[in-house]
Formats: sequence, C-alpha cells, structure tokens
Amino acid sequence: MMHETQWRPQRPGRYWYATNFYCYGLGKNTELAVTTYNSGTPQAPNENIGVGFKTAIPLWSKTHPNLELKWTFGQMLTYNLRGKGLGGFTYSHGSVVLPKIHTRLTAGVSFGTQNLFKKTTVHPIADFEQPLIKHRLYLLGEWFYGRHDFGFFTPGVLFHPAKNHIIVVAYKLPNHPSNGKSGLVIEYGFFFGGHEHQSSPAHDHPTPEDHHPAPSRPASHPGPGDWLPVEFIPKPHIDESDADFF
Repeated sequence: MMHETQWRPQRPGRYWYATNFYCYGLGKNTELAVTTYNSGTPQAPNENIGVGFKTAIPLWSKTHPNLELKWTFGQMLTYNLRGKGLGGFTYSHGSVVLPKIHTRLTAGVSFGTQNLFKKTTVHPIADFEQPLIKHRLYLLGEWFYGRHDFGFFTPGVLFHPAKNHIIVVAYKLPNHPSNGKSGLVIEYGFFFGGHEHQSSPAHDHPTPEDHHPAPSRPASHPGPGDWLPVEFIPKPHIDESDADFF
C-alpha cells in the first residue's frame, strides 16, 4: 500500500494531488492493483480509478545472476471520474544492474489514453537507481518522454526507515512548459502480508522497485528497478486558468 502527494505551494499554478496504490502479490512475479489517480485541488480533469496488474520476469538469472536482468509488463484499465470514460495505461521495459557500481538502468515504452494522460500517446520511459547506503538509501530518477500529462523528469531519494516501510522525496520537472508546473513529490508506503512480502536473506530491506506499486509492484522478492510503473506514477498538472485556487 502506498500514498503519493504531489504539491506545489507557490504561485503560479499552486496544486495538491494524491495518488493511492493498493496491491496484492500473486505468485512470485505478478501483482494485482487498484489505483486512484489525481484526487485533490484544483479538480483534475484526469482523475481516475484503475485496476490492473504487473508482471516482472527475471531473465538469465542462472547464467548472469549479477546483472539482475528482468523484463516487466504492466496494464491498467482506467475509468475517468470526470466523465471522460474508459481508457488504458500499458507499459513494458527491461532493466539491468551494472556490475561493481550497482546502478540499475531501466528503459522501455509506455502507452496511455486521453482520459488519464490528457492525450493518447506512445512514448519512451526510463529510470535509474543508485544505492547510496545499501538497503537504506537510494538516489532515483524517473522519466517519461513527450508532451503529455506524464511528461516529467522526477529525480529524488528513497529511504527505508524500517524493513517494510518506504519514504520517497522527489521533485518533478516538466519536459516542456505545456506539460505543467514543477512540484514536490512525497511518497510513503508499507508492505504487509507475512512471509510472502519478507525480504530474502540477501536483502535485509526492500529494494527500490519494491516501493513503487504504480500500477503494481512485483510479488514476493522483487529486485531493484521496478519503481517505474513506474511502476510509473502520473504527474498531473493544472491549467493556468485554475492556478489561483487558494
């Protein structure tokens, strides 16, 4: 379970939005998810509720275990709460861990419909994760290419205050002024459910991909790289006409 706040306290374009994720692990590699998108103020035209799944498949884990290669596919069916009907959010990406420096790089492609992205779009996505303090503190960056409502680069840090708790503090930067205003992103998540969500002996604390169930998070013992939808989370913005809501 995870809550995300996106907040811009300054003018022009003040806003506050919340996105919430509820996920359930199914087997070793798949999660089912229910996600509520973009509730807050001013009212977002792309406020949605979605249901879907994500599967993360390890690749060549026996022959190249140090690379932690994996392929991820996710799908959300979304319903717009502002009268814009049904839509979808689909993504697929691969990821690898660089030897010695332990940086995880992720790249892939995403498809989204107008009811959530504010335009129907296909675009590249990318992510990096760099451990600073093993199992405790990570430097992160998430990027959606293009001119749409997800079109932001979002760098930040992830901290594990306890084994099954995650805190993320980040700042989103638009690819283009038409995508919206920059703002602070704060996330808090926790995982429960007994042995199914406990870390393996090699991982005393959840790794970054464990923190991002947007749209869902891999089950059992996920490895780094899944904090993308991340795993990708919508980064909503408001129109200039809505900027003075305080």
